Amino acid sequence: MKHLMIYDLDRTVIDSSDRYATLENGDIDLPFWKANCTPENISRDTLLPLSSLMAYHYSIKGNMVAICTARVMSPYDWLYLNNNRSKIPFHYAMHRPEGCTTPDAELKKIQILKLIKELDLSPFELQNKVTVYDDNPTVLKMCDSLGIKNHCSIKLNSQFRKTAS
Repeated sequence: MKHLMIYDLDRTVIDSSDRYATLENGDIDLPFWKANCTPENISRDTLLPLSSLMAYHYSIKGNMVAICTARVMSPYDWLYLNNNRSKIPFHYAMHRPEGCTTPDAELKKIQILKLIKELDLSPFELQNKVTVYDDNPTVLKMCDSLGIKNHCSIKLNSQFRKTAS
């Protein structure tokens, strides 16, 4: 494996802002999210500029692209991903289990470390072959604490929009 690129979904590769709210600590407001995860709302989601980078990373032979989201994935979320598979392709998906209330950064830490173990990556590879793209400052801070390269998706999407203008 050349590189493992881990992408969040919301505010990273998908604009679901009409059904997204955060708590004071930066975590997603799960009750608000669940109430707004209707098939109609999900179908209105759009792709953000980073989805192009995700597709590019996927196209490089030897790379692995994973999704790591704090969403509880509904059948409609999976349908959206499948309908946009060419624009947001991935090899592996990690998501919030139903009923799980673990804070986002801790949840993603558990999920990412489990994948790293499954892939049998060494600490050197963790620091040199893994990159995370996420919008949540607590997740980015967690990545820093593990020595994982990371990028703030909000800043990157803004830069890509400016470049495209």
